[in-house]
Amino acid sequence: MMRAVSESTRPYGVKTIASLNSVMIDATGMCGACMVPIHKEDQLLRKHACVDGPEFDAHSIDWEKLLPRFKQFNLQELRSQELKGLS
Repeated sequence: MMRAVSESTRPYGVKTIASLNSVMIDATGMCGACMVPIHKEDQLLRKHACVDGPEFDAHSIDWEKLLPRFKQFNLQELRSQELKGLS
């Protein structure tokens, strides 16, 4: 959803802030689970939602690199649902 909003507002130059709710394990940035790829000038930076966020300029986020990270626990989530009878 945040990506769609970002793409919709970019042509109009509207400042857009994305509030990300990524996996946060230690809340210090040490584990890297909440890493957010950010474009700044001609560089790709690694920011951490737990330390640097969770709000970022939506137009600077590399959505192609970020979104697959949200699927990293899909198998575990599905298995947990099966075990609990929720699937």
